[in-house]
Amino acid sequence: GRTLPLAFVVRSARLWRWDAERGRLLAPRRLETGAVVPLADATVVQVDGRSGYWTRAGRLLERSSSVRLARAAARPEAVPAEARWVHVELRSQTLVAYEGDRPRFATVVSTGRRGFETPTGLYRVESKHVSTTMDDLRSTEPFLLEEVPWTQFFHEGLALHAAYWHDRFGRRRSHGCVNLAPADARWLFRFTEPVVPGGWHGRRRLPSEPGSFVWITDGLAERPQGT
Repeated sequence: GRTLPLAFVVRSARLWRWDAERGRLLAPRRLETGAVVPLADATVVQVDGRSGYWTRAGRLLERSSSVRLARAAARPEAVPAEARWVHVELRSQTLVAYEGDRPRFATVVSTGRRGFETPTGLYRVESKHVSTTMDDLRSTEPFLLEEVPWTQFFHEGLALHAAYWHDRFGRRRSHGCVNLAPADARWLFRFTEPVVPGGWHGRRRLPSEPGSFVWITDGLAERPQGT
């Protein structure tokens, strides 16, 4: 499991921690891109002095461009108490995977950029493929990508999948899909339902195994009340 909130560093930054006993900030520590900082025990943390700060409650000033903050979300009522589900938060460009109310995994993602925004809503994984071809040749920006790994379709051709063509996770840049680093996409593929048996290349959801929920929000919005 993961303890939230977590800060993902997407651009090299300096980080200060508050020493409550001494009543002052400790000397800054340089954090490189890719660092992950647990914030659950931090009273106050600053990044680059003026970029923003976190409190114990997990508040982040939106001015920060160096970090992305993954925070806990309330489980939607439509999701059963012990089910596995995924929350994608567009504003922070983060993804958290849950088992019931317990966070199991968190990472940064890349969702749809302007003109190709990833739609918010509560969806279910419809099919999973170890790899597949993804294309849109009728788009204003046509593309064709072969052997896209660890792909999970959830809504009208949109999918959670690995991206091997960029490493700028934490920033919007896709055509609507949710891009993950390959290792993260592999972990998520194995976590969600329907389960793809060993030796199989893919699987569609069934009435007996309807697929994990994928909840996409823009901010920590109120949970949806229905399916």
